[in-house]
Amino acid sequence: MVSIGALLLAFALSVAATPLVIRLAARRGFVSKPKADRWNLRTTPLMGGIALYLGVILSVLFFADLSQEVIGVLLGGTVIFALGIIDDVLQIKPSSKFLGEILAACVVIYAGLKFDLIPNPFLNLFLTLLWVVGITNAFNLLDNMDGLCAGVAAISSLTTFIFSLIQGLPEISVLSLAVLGATLGFLIFNFNPARIFMGDSGSLFLGFTLACTTILGTWEQASNLFGILAIPALALGVPIFDTFLVTVSRILSRRPVSLGGRDHTFHRLVALGMSERKAVLSLYALCAALGCIAIFGILFNLVVSGLITMVSIIVLAVFGLYLGQEKVYRYGLEPKGVGAGKAGLYSSFIRHKMRILEVAIDTCLISLAFVASYVLRFDGSIPPDFYGQIAATLPALIAVKLALFYYFGLYRILWSYMDMHDLVTIFKAVASGTVVTVLALVGLTHFDGYSRVVFVLDAFLLLVLVTGSRMLFRFFREYFAGLPRRGRRLLIVGAGDAGEMILREIRNNPELPYQPVGFIDDDLAKGGKRIHGLPVFGGREAIPGIARKEKVDEILIAIPSLSEPERHHIVALCEEAGKRYRVMQSLAKSVLG
Repeated sequence: MVSIGALLLAFALSVAATPLVIRLAARRGFVSKPKADRWNLRTTPLMGGIALYLGVILSVLFFADLSQEVIGVLLGGTVIFALGIIDDVLQIKPSSKFLGEILAACVVIYAGLKFDLIPNPFLNLFLTLLWVVGITNAFNLLDNMDGLCAGVAAISSLTTFIFSLIQGLPEISVLSLAVLGATLGFLIFNFNPARIFMGDSGSLFLGFTLACTTILGTWEQASNLFGILAIPALALGVPIFDTFLVTVSRILSRRPVSLGGRDHTFHRLVALGMSERKAVLSLYALCAALGCIAIFGILFNLVVSGLITMVSIIVLAVFGLYLGQEKVYRYGLEPKGVGAGKAGLYSSFIRHKMRILEVAIDTCLISLAFVASYVLRFDGSIPPDFYGQIAATLPALIAVKLALFYYFGLYRILWSYMDMHDLVTIFKAVASGTVVTVLALVGLTHFDGYSRVVFVLDAFLLLVLVTGSRMLFRFFREYFAGLPRRGRRLLIVGAGDAGEMILREIRNNPELPYQPVGFIDDDLAKGGKRIHGLPVFGGREAIPGIARKEKVDEILIAIPSLSEPERHHIVALCEEAGKRYRVMQSLAKSVLG
């Protein structure tokens, strides 16, 4: 009940204080005007962080058991909030802000808040400092997307609260629900269209408080190493992921990391065709999914929890790889005056460094498949006697399989264009890796102490994982290519290979000003079916009616094998519909005349 009281009080204070802050900020001129690197289209008051700060601090003071660590969080949070206010008003240098963040982190460390991962206390202090400052900056990078920042903070705090209930940590419950209540109250006024922004005072404070809360929730009474390492990282996975993506993009594009820009995960999703609201909700869903993985992870043993976490990281890595190829520095999504740099993460990193990333992902997949095969073989719990066997075998296994992956050409495959030939190549590489490994073990150890079932499971799992990682990239590509976009509404006549090729070309090339609406085809077997999500409406006689019903702007005749009379008939139907039309010529005709 105490925790619920903190939630309600923080929510009430945030809801009550935010309108007052809106009026005060507007009167004093503390506003954000539309800029190239901002998402707002109108002048919007700042200083929403004041309401967030009051909601969290007062509710914690009223309801929490004020231990030394909690007092340290409140004092450090006050320091970071004051730093944010100064930055909102005076626009201090990034170096000065960084020093202030270190000072705030030192306050909580002095109060006794720290990770307890390794025997060396100095390294523990350094890791704690790195975590607090890093997460604080991760949320600060999101401060030009306040609805996303506040929503992610709310979901992350809910994850931490659930963890605190499982572990029996009441002080964490109060802190978590105080953040949850304050952010929910702020979102009432901030969710699109925003009436107020939180500013650095809000984003720095939220990031700092959540960074400290996740340490409080894991270092003291975590049931296993997963709780110490993975709970904080997964609970705050979205800002960590976004920070890594933005930092790498800006470094490789020769842009200052501290410079604001519309190159975040959110902006990339919008550039790929999502609406602003859908992009925000999708990132909320991602944050919630990572939170669920974190919570469920503590219910399993360390090995299973680690495997679940590794799968999540690999999926995020492939997702980041796909988002990285979106050329946000090319399509006017960056502020003017910034150096052109390189075309984007795709041209400067993926195109030239893709093999390194693929090898890193495959190394994780090989490790994941091998350990998971032991987990399955022994019904979820690996006997301690086999840990040494896994540790001794895995390095050689990785080396052999990576060498064979390279030999069979896996790193020459473009993930965007995976086909059956590539699947066969993956099968050959995985099968060969298993055969070579087993033969080597037979020759060296006579397979003494090894389970044959483990290697059968390992081959199957690795085949699924390697294929799945490549297909996941293609899935992202096809999903975003299929999102509705602006352009001339196009009806394609011909649901064969040529028509399907045209559809893929339009979806994969955002510069083509077309929005396909469906197909026309005389083949009765195709009627009512769908191709890449678009319907086949019927035969050619339906062209005039469908053109009117679907508000078609243009018709493309994509049947290269048409005879002259058939072409004239379809053209006549297009003219009857009163629509502009184009005829795609056969490649054979264009080459052979």
